[in-house]
Amino acid sequence: MTKLRKISIEFEQYKAFRKRQRLQEIKPINIIIGRNNAGKSAVLDVVEYLKGDPPSRENFLAQGTNGATPSVLLEKELKEEELRKTFREGVIGGSFTNLDHWSYAVTNYLGKPVKIKVTEKAIRIDEIEPGFSKDTEKFKDSLEKEIRNPFLDKRVRRLRADRNILPEKTTPGEPPAIQSDGTGATRSVDFILRFNTANPKIIEENFVEAFNKIFGPDIKIVKIDTKELKDGSKEIHLEEQNKRLIPLSESGSGIKTVALVLLNTIAYPEHYKTNLSEYIFLLEELENNLHAHALRNLFHYIKSLATEFGCTFFITTHSSTVIDLFDNDPDAQIIHIVNHNGESELEVVSDWLDKSKVIDDLGIRGSDLLQTNGIIWVEGPSDRIYINHWITLLSNGELIEGTHYQCLFYGGKLLSNLSLSDPLLEEYISMLKINKNLVIVIDSDKSGARKRINRTKQRIRKETSEIGGMTWVTKGREVENYIQKEIIESILGKVPDDFDEFTKVSDLKPGKMNKIAFAREAIEKMDKERLDNLDLHKRIAEIIEQIKEWNK
Repeated sequence: MTKLRKISIEFEQYKAFRKRQRLQEIKPINIIIGRNNAGKSAVLDVVEYLKGDPPSRENFLAQGTNGATPSVLLEKELKEEELRKTFREGVIGGSFTNLDHWSYAVTNYLGKPVKIKVTEKAIRIDEIEPGFSKDTEKFKDSLEKEIRNPFLDKRVRRLRADRNILPEKTTPGEPPAIQSDGTGATRSVDFILRFNTANPKIIEENFVEAFNKIFGPDIKIVKIDTKELKDGSKEIHLEEQNKRLIPLSESGSGIKTVALVLLNTIAYPEHYKTNLSEYIFLLEELENNLHAHALRNLFHYIKSLATEFGCTFFITTHSSTVIDLFDNDPDAQIIHIVNHNGESELEVVSDWLDKSKVIDDLGIRGSDLLQTNGIIWVEGPSDRIYINHWITLLSNGELIEGTHYQCLFYGGKLLSNLSLSDPLLEEYISMLKINKNLVIVIDSDKSGARKRINRTKQRIRKETSEIGGMTWVTKGREVENYIQKEIIESILGKVPDDFDEFTKVSDLKPGKMNKIAFAREAIEKMDKERLDNLDLHKRIAEIIEQIKEWNK
């Protein structure tokens, strides 16, 4: 199946996009973010156009900017099968060099980029190097017939922002396709439950399992079914653990959104015996009426599909949640759409400044971004690496930063300026103003077992206890002292004979130790069985319990 990663898209003169826009590459997850009416859905229109049949392309071409004709181009690498019929092996002469035609193509074109214009009914070469002369025009004409639009190998499923799942009258036979507004969803579910003898568990098991992962523990269903109404139509019902049946019409639009995503990504491909790698999913505004916790879980579900099965997602949103989830993900990109005076532009978010522009454009306040379910305060980046790894190990991958909790840095010397006891104290930066659900991890900095922690750390521990939070003061000197001696030696070399939990690990390396690099190497050597050092296992278990409580 054709992969899209090395393909670029260009388009211009479509709706508010007057100037030419370029999407340099297509990643498994492509997040299109911007304000309402900025032009996000127009990018999805372009993807549909590339796959579309002539009638849909005709409709697309009729929506040009100020009456102009839209232009859509692809840049891709030329493949051997596309060149073979035009450039024949063993044929010499004509307007080429003394090389035979195939050797000329291998030298100049094979694996090289070509930019093609995708018109309503054909493909036209827009840019290629070396170009064609009047004498070699026939080769260009021949090659245009052989170049393959890679989107034609894909199946495109779209879910529009204006969507719903309604009761529908059902008839035997092939189920209707689920339309982009949700029409056909009820008939499809009913057909799969009643007539899909090949795989009747598509809905009964796969759908239910994914639904519960997204909404758990708030909502947990055991069954999905359809029930006949008085007018003869059928409606989807969800059965909860207490046997209560919930008609989908009585459910919020967020539940319907998740149901439609699952039907498109689970039921549709399974029923039609197609591979997920064949699909491009175009999903609009998934955050509408969906709780932030469920939205994060839904995005993690989408991420797992893209990673495991090779499908591609284009998702429009104006939610800041995606910035934290996909900011540093190599399989994702954030595409910012900005509209200035009625004219839209596309920009891929690549650095901190770009992210700041997105946040400003969406009108998001800092406090909006920090309302995660709970925060684990750590001194710096290396501590975050350790904590995340240990939580992953002990929770068996169940708890994920950005979904269930967030790590924030306080910096060792800044601890004395932090307070939890009173959000109104002006002399302190109050952690409670950011989030009252918190765990604070603090290095004891003790040089021996009989030493005491300083007054600042005693105060923080007392205040945390008073508000029901958790403080973890390390049993040894620092977080690094939870790393087993043999792991430290495998990285830094033999340690002194008097090495113990109060040895300053960073002093074991001559010069300044890169604590982040050390942390990354150390966690690669730490598995679940190595969490028994000092009170590490106990403390991580306590943090996991806190996180689960935050996410109830």
